[in-house]
Amino acid sequence: MLENKKTPDDFIKDIDNLVSESKLDYIDALVHYCEINGLEIDVVASLVKKNPNLKAKVYSRCIELNLVKGSANLL
Repeated sequence: MLENKKTPDDFIKDIDNLVSESKLDYIDALVHYCEINGLEIDVVASLVKKNPNLKAKVYSRCIELNLVKGSANLL
């Protein structure tokens, strides 16, 4: 699933590091992670769906970008 047999926890740490070090938002960090690791976005999407914290961060950014309808009460 993930290169070098990384665990889902390793994946989350990698994304958090990308966000903090490169000043990317979570959506851009996920796309960048796919590009540098040669992964399909569907693989990463399945990992995001399984992690409520990361899913909430991505969803929050989607609301900010008006990509989905939402309110502060949803989070």
